[in-house]
Amino acid sequence: MILAGTVEKIFKSDSSSYKLLSIKASEDLITVIIEGNCPELRQNDLIVLEGDFKISKRFGSYFKGSILQALGSDTSENLVKFLVNLRVKGLGYKTAHRVVQFLRESNQTLESFASTSTWKAIPQVNIRVTRELAKKLQSLNLEERVILNLVKLGIGLKTSQDLWAAKGPLAISAVLADPYKTLLEFPGYRFKRLDALAKKLGVKEEDNRRIKGAILSALMEACEEGHTGLPLAKLTEKVKELTSLSKETLITQEIRNLESESRILITPQLAQLRHISDLEKNVAQQLKKAVSSNTVLTCNLDLINPNLSSEQRDIFSKINTSNLGVLTGGPGTGKTTVIASLSDIYTSSGYLVKLAAPTGRAAQKLSSLCQLEAHTIHRLIKLDPLSKYQFHNASNPIRADLIIVDEASMLDLEIFYRLMLAVSEKTKILFVGDKDQLPPVGLGNPFSDLLSLPNVFVVKLNKIFRRSEGSEINHLASLILQGDPKSIKSFCESSTEITLSISHDTEDLKKKLEKLIRSLVLPRDPSFASTLILTPTARGQLGSIELNKLVISCLRDGSEKFMPGDKVIQTVNNYDLQGVAVFNGDIGYIREVSHKKNMVIVEFWDGRLGLYDSKTLPQLQYAYALTVHKAQGQESDLVILVLDKSHFMLLNSALFYTAVTRAKKKLHIISSIKALWIATLKGREERHTNLKHFFQKILSDENANLI
Repeated sequence: MILAGTVEKIFKSDSSSYKLLSIKASEDLITVIIEGNCPELRQNDLIVLEGDFKISKRFGSYFKGSILQALGSDTSENLVKFLVNLRVKGLGYKTAHRVVQFLRESNQTLESFASTSTWKAIPQVNIRVTRELAKKLQSLNLEERVILNLVKLGIGLKTSQDLWAAKGPLAISAVLADPYKTLLEFPGYRFKRLDALAKKLGVKEEDNRRIKGAILSALMEACEEGHTGLPLAKLTEKVKELTSLSKETLITQEIRNLESESRILITPQLAQLRHISDLEKNVAQQLKKAVSSNTVLTCNLDLINPNLSSEQRDIFSKINTSNLGVLTGGPGTGKTTVIASLSDIYTSSGYLVKLAAPTGRAAQKLSSLCQLEAHTIHRLIKLDPLSKYQFHNASNPIRADLIIVDEASMLDLEIFYRLMLAVSEKTKILFVGDKDQLPPVGLGNPFSDLLSLPNVFVVKLNKIFRRSEGSEINHLASLILQGDPKSIKSFCESSTEITLSISHDTEDLKKKLEKLIRSLVLPRDPSFASTLILTPTARGQLGSIELNKLVISCLRDGSEKFMPGDKVIQTVNNYDLQGVAVFNGDIGYIREVSHKKNMVIVEFWDGRLGLYDSKTLPQLQYAYALTVHKAQGQESDLVILVLDKSHFMLLNSALFYTAVTRAKKKLHIISSIKALWIATLKGREERHTNLKHFFQKILSDENANLI
């Protein structure tokens, strides 16, 4: 077994073959005999031992084993944070750094510092502060001691606090017993970081805990990339890469062991984390409920808009074949026209129609085009963001005859499940979207999966309607899907709505962008109300953060501080911003600024007013330039798209296509030739999901029961 504690007393021994000491583990004093070589130990060092408890006449109950690791006080940033967190008056970050530096230079631990008078000698630290710190360290409670020892192991302070909250006094034992299993659930802790910690604790290369940790970490990383699992062969290769192990039999055995422990599920298609497979099964069950009944909606077909094409009118015949359907098509194919016709004709026929979209901007656009109130998904199901309780659920479904969800390609698996849970089996639901756009930021790809499920009616719109505006942009989108960069370059050079400017390097690209902002945007749209600059990433020299700085330098000289009129975006969900809920992706304009009080007032797209102070102000960023993902679900008259070879990891046809289709009237592309080629030729990575498998299994099991 593994035992950890802090050294209380070291007893002298004439024998070089063992060392006798007492340690404090939790609240217990334990006699320990260490066999073999032992590093030099000091009082209050944290040590990790492997062995077993024994009983003898001389020592009574004692622990006999070998030492795995001896850890003195960690002088990392986390130890500084720990000291600051003790809330000793006058002990801020600068002073805490001086204390930690003093301990390092004098080769002391925090505990030895607290138990001696050397605290009087710390340079540049007020004697009152050192006295109070010493008193505080002498009276640490159990929680503080456990957290301190976790920090000494190299675990972050926040994670150490969360570990205490989850496991209490057993936190250290849990980490020592299996650091992978214990810490993988915490943000930022994946295999490489955990492997470094485990090696300190003596975990060997072929240890089953290490291999299991690599398997789980690989599956978690896959989920973070949007997959719901990995094929077994791909999972095995990933684990070999993480562990540098070549023995596939060891990896295969631990995959099977994890399955027998019900921590993962293996199907013919994928290996999945158990809670992810359960979520996908639940979604499949809700979809099966939706297709198991068909509510007929009758209407006067003579009222259908005569301007609809035959493929657009197809929706009215197919809608009564199932309660679950998909309407899909590219830009300019008339999806919104169909939504407006559906909502109009069924509302006038006495049916209750509800419109929804994933984001506020998409809902606002839908509402204005259909002349009917539209909701975000969260508001439609009345989801309480803090408790995660949703008012509309299986026992209290949404009251509607027809629900239409626009921009459905943005829906991840979790919000899709929550929505389906709130839909009555008597209600029809139609998902509308463009299958060629980027997949959702979150887990899964339910909209794409729906297209291949049996018993789901699908209407595909292919005809592009020529318009006085946007038709050339729509044609460019279709060229991107064909994957011919030469045709794209040639078409852009001859277009009246699209401008392609080839850049040679980063500085050249920035100069071209700045010239475009000053000569085209600022004279016509200084508030950027109908202008959007897009880039694949937020970071880097050509990410949205740096491009926003470039815009600010064009708008005004000098200060990057927020000013009235600045276009901003909320970057995290905040459900109580001075009594107002604001969401990640909400865009607004700054109306008032008080630099002295470090406060701003923002008016968002729907009229909400958000009051920001020094604590919440970091949640705001400029929104003149956005990542393509952030811009999904909204459109702008003018779009300036920045592509560079430095973006190569993110470039693909789905991102290029999604960016281009944000433009309504004019599109300017500033790109290197290499980036243009990559963005066109590199196809999207298909997501590994199991929804189709679970859905078909549920249907086949049901049919088998009927036989």
